[in-house]
Amino acid sequence: MTVCVGLLLKIMPPFFLPTFYLKTMGMLFCILFLTVLPDSARQEEPTADFSSNFRLGSVMNGSFAFLLLGIFCLSVGHIMIDNFMLQIMQSVGGNSENLGIAVSVAALVEFPAMKSYRFLSSRFGNARILVFSAFAWVIKNLLIFLASSPSVICAAETLQFFSYALYTPGIVTYIGEKYPKNEQLCRLSLVGSAYTAGSFASASIGGLLLDFFGVHSALLSIIPITLVGALLFIAAVRRDCPSIECCSTSEKTNR
Repeated sequence: MTVCVGLLLKIMPPFFLPTFYLKTMGMLFCILFLTVLPDSARQEEPTADFSSNFRLGSVMNGSFAFLLLGIFCLSVGHIMIDNFMLQIMQSVGGNSENLGIAVSVAALVEFPAMKSYRFLSSRFGNARILVFSAFAWVIKNLLIFLASSPSVICAAETLQFFSYALYTPGIVTYIGEKYPKNEQLCRLSLVGSAYTAGSFASASIGGLLLDFFGVHSALLSIIPITLVGALLFIAAVRRDCPSIECCSTSEKTNR
């Protein structure tokens, strides 16, 4: 879709975009509305009373607070690049067609990454994958900052495989493995809220940075933010998994 939109924007004004997105969201709504959950998803075990066994303040221990702050910082850089990819492309001589290609590359690599996550997790361990994804985020943003042509940006977008695409199933698995069942939904919602807060901050300040300092300086400003986020994220994961085991869950159970 992003490739098609990029090509259409070369010959059509951007006024068709709202209608286009409304139609695609309408299609998505219909698909979700018609989706039938399997019986196994309907039969959930009764959970303990949330209010009596768990309090929000109890989740904000040191490592989890670092994890949330790290996710916040990582999402600032990630969303700024996504939101202002057109301006980034134009700064290196690209156009809307290059934008569509770059975004489609990032979207294309997400499917095989998430599909292969189970195998990668069993081979390397979930904690190690999360650490690697944080490093990949830093490298991706650094490559885009150093890019001198649209092709370099498209190449950097392939690192979406190792960053966001592996982070998404990895963080869910991490919460599921490290915390009791009655805490998991709350912790996952906080993880999502940290990402959303970073997205909001990025959207709020990103435009101002671009207007006042230009694309190059704006990209430079997110490098230390992403690096700090990666270090906090990795510190939290390593604190909970100090040995960064690479064995699978089944192997740990057998041991």
